Formats: sequence, structure tokens, C-alpha cells
Amino acid sequence: MKTITITLPPNAPPGLRRALEQLPAATIEHGEGMLMIISLPGRAPLRFNIIDHQVDRAKGTRSKGAEPLVYRSRMSARARDDLRGAGINFVDGAGNAMIIADGLYVALGIPAKPATTMTSRKELGHVGIRAAQILVDHTRDTWSTTALAEAAGVSIGQAHNVLHILEQEGLVRATGARNKRDRTVIDPGALLDHLATHRLTMQAPTPSALGYLPARDPDGIARQLDAAASDVPWAISGIAAASLYGHPVASSVPITAVRIDIPSGEDLIAAMTSLGFEPSDRGANVRVIRDTGRVGTHDRRAKPTGALAPPSRVYLDMFSEGRGEDAAELFRPAVLELAR
Repeated sequence: MKTITITLPPNAPPGLRRALEQLPAATIEHGEGMLMIISLPGRAPLRFNIIDHQVDRAKGTRSKGAEPLVYRSRMSARARDDLRGAGINFVDGAGNAMIIADGLYVALGIPAKPATTMTSRKELGHVGIRAAQILVDHTRDTWSTTALAEAAGVSIGQAHNVLHILEQEGLVRATGARNKRDRTVIDPGALLDHLATHRLTMQAPTPSALGYLPARDPDGIARQLDAAASDVPWAISGIAAASLYGHPVASSVPITAVRIDIPSGEDLIAAMTSLGFEPSDRGANVRVIRDTGRVGTHDRRAKPTGALAPPSRVYLDMFSEGRGEDAAELFRPAVLELAR
């Protein structure tokens, strides 16, 4: 089988390299690429007048033989069909691709998994995602199973399963003997991209309820929650938390996402009331989310204005908010900067 070399420019999105590495017989290098990268938010509607403008500009400014390539972390089948019909190269985070360049033609479609096989496929659950977030939000040279279990608050067995799954996905590298293996995160950005395409991230967080607090902005909401001195653990997440981390991604935040850690059988509305929320759909300025798997409250960060969800969870929760794709794209570099 002939091996093709795809050369990417240094500013190519981190997730793109991993997507391209899924192509058969492809090797990836960095340098002056044969492909001009156009990175778009993952679920934003495709606007071909914008894409066509970028394509024309790319063709006019790149060296002869360079071809535009649209990269999106997520792309629906319809979006792929539209791009294919328009003759525009594309790759998404799942590895679906059409690339036509000088002497190169690649077309790869990842078939949907039959519903009957989904339950048998090994994947991370909520608790596993919590452990994977730890790997993104904390910088370590290597991770042992014990270290991850302690940091994520999971069992040794759960930590082992998470590391094993991520190793199979090519996101962590194992070193050492079988019974004393350590793992290294190959690329935290690629792991973050992987979590962003997980089915639990693509679903709206449930259960949740709208409510109201007499506050003008996320900072005021955080201060009121802090003053409530409730026993219910909470953390602000999503677009609102980005501004409280000092990395605002929106000019206004009409709804602040707040994750609360309560037992599965406890009433969400009663817990909201104990924190001072007034349950209300009209005039709501808060969405309270039951923190399933403690993905937002386990590793929360204490700030002067209150508790914030860990940066990776803040990023992942943006995808379920209005204009969240654009916000997540802006906040992504901050996630890696905020790792501690």
C-alpha cells in the first residue's frame, strides 16, 4: 500500500492531526502544508458564502498546489454531504474525510455503529469522564493507576479501565512492566477534543431546571451562592465560569450554568431552594444541573467569587449552551493554560 505524507502548517488545530492519523496509510508532518486549514466551530451552521470567501482567499495566498481543507471537531452527515457536493475538502474529529489535492485523493467515511452494538462498546461513563478530565486539568509527567484513582476519587479498577480505554484510543502511552505501568498523556489538547466528541458531551446535561437569583451577572450569582452557606456542593460552569476564570468568551451571559452535587434520589427543586434559587422558567438567569458523576464539583476551583468547575468541564459544558461552539473555540487554549 502506498503511503501518503500530509504536511500540516504549524498553526493547524491540535485535533486535526489526530483526525488525519486515522486515515489509512497516512503520515503527518509539520511545515508548509499542501493543505490550507480552515478551522470552523464544530456544530455551527455551515455558511457557504463565508467558506467560499476563505477558500478563494486561501487559493490566492498559498503557494501553487495548496488546497483548502475545512476541519471541524464535529460534523453531521448532512454537513459532510454538503461539503462533498460543493467540492470542499474536509476532515472531522471522528475521522470522516474527503481530501483532494495535487496527486492525492482520500475519501473516508466512518459508518454509524448499529444500535445493538452500542452497549457492548467500551467507552467512558460519567465517572470515567471525571477521571479523564483530571488528566487534562493536572500536569504530570506520568500517571500511575493509584495516582489517578486518588486524584479523581475513583476506585483502582475504575482508574485502570479509564487508562486502558484511553490507551486503546491512542491518547495515553504506557511505559514500564505490565504490573507497574505508568501512563503519559500524549497530547492534552487531543484528549480534550476526544471528550468534546463523546456522546455524553453531545447530549444536553440532564436533569436540570431553570431558576432565578437577584443578581446582575455571574459574579453576583457566585457571591450569593457563596453567602448561602449551604451543605450542597456547587460549581459554576460553562460560559459564565469562563469570565470568572478571567477568560471571557461572551459579551453577556443571560443564563449561568450551576452544577450541584446531590444524591440521585434527592429532589432537584428542593436542593435549588436550599441554595436560594427561585425555580422559574420566566425571567430565569440560572440553569441548575444535577452533577451526575461529579464531573463539575469534584475538582472544583476555589476563587474569591466562589467555586468554579474545572476548566475542562467548563469547556465541555459550553457545547450545550447558546452559541456555545464559538465560546468553546475561544476558551480551549485557556483550558490548557489553566492546567496545574
